[in-house]
Amino acid sequence: MGQAIEKPKKIFPHGLPQEVLPGLWQVQGSLPIPLPRWMTLWGMPNGKLLIYSAIALDEPGMAAVEALGEPGVLVVPHPLHTMDAAFFVQRYPGLQVIAPDDAAAKLPGVRIDVTPEKGLAALGLQHRIVPGLRYSEVMLELPTAGGNALLFTDLLAFGAADQWLLRLIGPPGGQGVPRIVRVRQVKDKAPVRSFLSQLAERPDIVAVLPSHCPAVLSGVQQALAGAVRSL
Repeated sequence: MGQAIEKPKKIFPHGLPQEVLPGLWQVQGSLPIPLPRWMTLWGMPNGKLLIYSAIALDEPGMAAVEALGEPGVLVVPHPLHTMDAAFFVQRYPGLQVIAPDDAAAKLPGVRIDVTPEKGLAALGLQHRIVPGLRYSEVMLELPTAGGNALLFTDLLAFGAADQWLLRLIGPPGGQGVPRIVRVRQVKDKAPVRSFLSQLAERPDIVAVLPSHCPAVLSGVQQALAGAVRSL
């Protein structure tokens, strides 16, 4: 399905797609520093895949992705999540690329087709640019079994950290907004708190899928309420 391309400078160790909810998969990857990352794949109604926060994979990994469906849409959701976007754009020339302006500015030479406001609306998908941040973080809302799943990049992290770096820069007590995000990315806490509070009150949210921790599939409202308190 994909054409052969020159490899990126380095493909870091990663796993294979794992289904977390019906029609929704994640791939765990890594970075040069001890910080895990996750790519999310969603099966669109037309049978193609939507990719959120791309991670370049080796050939067996890409074959496993392609076995789920043809990549059709790439969402570049944050200007700090751009390193492997070009890999996918080169491999799949017909891929539609959706990115906010500040993420697009980090991808010189990469074709950006449309902004989230236009591109995601055309797909019938809800999204929000998280308010109160210095960078555009595209929170994407996807329909899944029993409700809706929320996709984030850096704003949220959950779970006990097993590495010193994550304990240092992650959220207090392992729940909520990471310390490094509060320092580096949060410009105004009030709108972020309001945004998370509104999400915590929604019973239709059945999962939260951040990009630097495993998906939260139970106790979702409590986790979001805890994130409010972490600010």
